[in-house]
Amino acid sequence: MFFDEFDAFLDDLNNNPVTDEWYMSNFVDEHIKVLESYEAFNILKQFITYMIEKYDENSEYEIVEALRYLKLQSNTSEQFYSDEQKGKILELYQQEHSKMSLPEIL
Repeated sequence: MFFDEFDAFLDDLNNNPVTDEWYMSNFVDEHIKVLESYEAFNILKQFITYMIEKYDENSEYEIVEALRYLKLQSNTSEQFYSDEQKGKILELYQQEHSKMSLPEIL
């Protein structure tokens, strides 16, 4: 369900210019902050694979932010990715925001 909602969110962003500066915060409030920590962690583990398979330069900011908020919501320090996945994500996600955010998350 989360991934369907996130895909719809990204599709909407790609098809409609963002006019509301709170678009990411609204998505987080409606779809991430409502999760229990264990639910967020389960999604987080799947989200890593999603990030690699669905990489889109145009949606990089939103994908990294969703990862960051899922990590915060999961409220755990447990590792949720393999070293291979981490390397692939750091290779793919090269925009400035990603370079600053990902080392804090992974």
